[in-house]
Amino acid sequence: MQSSIAHPVTAPDRQKEREANLEEPHAAEHLSPGTRAVWGIVSFVPLVSGAAFLGALGTGAADPMVIGLGFFTLLWTGLALLFFGNRLFKLPMRSEKRMTWGMALVALAPLALPAFWYRYIWSAPTARTTHA
Repeated sequence: MQSSIAHPVTAPDRQKEREANLEEPHAAEHLSPGTRAVWGIVSFVPLVSGAAFLGALGTGAADPMVIGLGFFTLLWTGLALLFFGNRLFKLPMRSEKRMTWGMALVALAPLALPAFWYRYIWSAPTARTTHA
């Protein structure tokens, strides 16, 4: 004999149900405008800090601050490439296009990161959601 008492629906159960209905819950179309803007800041830091580093080197200064800025630029660019590369491999696109973007991100990171952000994160369509 089965019990007629139903299992109560909890908030984690609802969250699992919402995630099951999404292709990728962390896809760009599900990001808030603020989160998309943060991704944009992350993408522009290598360009700005790299330009500042090259400008400081152009003056002939080789003090510890300039060297530190160079290390910061390399570290930030490497971490940004990891995060954006992760996004790249989760996007639904042809492998030729993915390979082209991958090579551009690695070879021209300070320029390609903002372009990739604008094309695939900032300009991604917004998902339509219904709230119960």
